[in-house]
Amino acid sequence: MFYSMQSWMSAFIARLSRINTAVLFIGGLLLQAAIMVTFALLWWAPATVMTNSFTGWKQFLIVVIAAPFIETLIFQYAILTSMLNTVRSTAIAIFVSALAFSLTHFYSAQYLVATFCSGVLFAVLYLVFQHKNNRGFLYVLLIHSIYNFFVFAMKHWFN
Repeated sequence: MFYSMQSWMSAFIARLSRINTAVLFIGGLLLQAAIMVTFALLWWAPATVMTNSFTGWKQFLIVVIAAPFIETLIFQYAILTSMLNTVRSTAIAIFVSALAFSLTHFYSAQYLVATFCSGVLFAVLYLVFQHKNNRGFLYVLLIHSIYNFFVFAMKHWFN
């Protein structure tokens, strides 16, 4: 059972990596937005979680640039890569990476579930882009940053 899931996951990553890079990038961004919109409509508004003591440009730099960079470095590059080298299971590596990502975003139980789904998406996209062109870090960072920019903009322009 576990072996067949592992080979299925590897085949899935390989199949996705044959898709055009732009389509994967835009699709990843749209999937990320769909995850958060779905959870926002069901339980909460994503802009409500972005409350901290920083405002203006400082908050923009943290939310749109620093946080996605640090999170991609930790959760997709470091944790996912080390898990793949340690347990040699793509499914377990994705799960651990997504779980760690979601636990650092624990604003509520609902948000934990939403960010776990995002963590799975980011981990899968990281692996697909790594398999495709060895630029997983860059593409996941950009998708995460663009998504955070939209949340930041909604919070500041429509609040």
